[in-house]
Amino acid sequence: MPISITTISSETPDSNSHKRKRSLEPDNTSPSQTLTSASQRPQIDITHSSTNVTPSQTRRSAPPTPISPSTKRPKYSYTQHPSHWALDGNILVQIELVRFKLHRSRLVKHSGYFRRVLEGTAGGEEGIMNLDDTGVKVTDFEVLLDALEDFMDYFYTIPPFSTASSILRASTALSFDKYTSWARRYLTDMWPTSIDRLSTSRIPHAIESLALARECNVPSILKRVLYELVRTPRFGQNLPSIDGGVPPQLSPADVLVLGTAREELITLWIDVTTAPCSTGSALTKGLAICAGGAQNPTCTTRKEPRATSVHVRLVASGVFRDFLWDPVCGLQALVNLDWAGEGFCHGCVEMRRAVWRTTREKVWEKLDMLFKLGVVRNA
Repeated sequence: MPISITTISSETPDSNSHKRKRSLEPDNTSPSQTLTSASQRPQIDITHSSTNVTPSQTRRSAPPTPISPSTKRPKYSYTQHPSHWALDGNILVQIELVRFKLHRSRLVKHSGYFRRVLEGTAGGEEGIMNLDDTGVKVTDFEVLLDALEDFMDYFYTIPPFSTASSILRASTALSFDKYTSWARRYLTDMWPTSIDRLSTSRIPHAIESLALARECNVPSILKRVLYELVRTPRFGQNLPSIDGGVPPQLSPADVLVLGTAREELITLWIDVTTAPCSTGSALTKGLAICAGGAQNPTCTTRKEPRATSVHVRLVASGVFRDFLWDPVCGLQALVNLDWAGEGFCHGCVEMRRAVWRTTREKVWEKLDMLFKLGVVRNA
């Protein structure tokens, strides 16, 4: 749907006086011509069509393409917005059936989109601007306007996820760049990429964050979001929505990727938690040899089957089951177990912890491949 800005100019008293003089002169025009000229009013229409964007691009709308003035003024059915209707506003913005009366200067100041659209149009005239072609939703635009008026509130109170997501979607589409930067920081703080900040605490809105990161081009949070989903029952689907809405769902492609990744992580976790023995895997074989040397003859590592029974008891105490889908946190749990209290020498304790820390970092790096990050997805 084209974006239109329609302005209406009024006739001056001089022009009316001129018409009264003309009425005394012979009229050579036909009635139809007289009716047509009387009904015409100066107008400015600026129209642009949407352009296709690739998945890697953001939702910014393309600049408008001016066309020749039209003789017909578009008419829109609408409902006046209850709060964003400034009595001294000088531009009308409409999305779907809701109309806003706003200050042109504020929109131009903060939005690159409005700056491009309104450039060259008269500043003092009231116009109508339809944004349906931008893809912006009414609710998102409302939240963005709220932030535009009272943004200082967010410096003292962290807004809910729904507010930040609305600001990100609307500000990205309409090029409110400062607000886009703020919303991106909100997401990156919510989904930290550092393994050191990973914990067992669950973060809500993972499926919504996944869609938002792709829609608004925030790829840095994808790995952390996907790892949250892979360690969550049913990948976070069919869980009750916090805001009472319809529970979000994943695409079949995402379910396939997460299912394959979970199988790989389970296999790795089983290998990691297997009791060390001389015939075990490359990961556990080295842990079957005492790292303390001959000066530690009482080390539990040297005492079989005690070493195996202690390992099984500690791991089977709940660590194996609790971290079956979460080996990154599970490896940290292994590091934190009281191996020294079970009679392992200092050298063996440090060697085990070093092996598990290194393995933990390798698993975190492997997630990029398991989640197929960097792979272009078909729309």
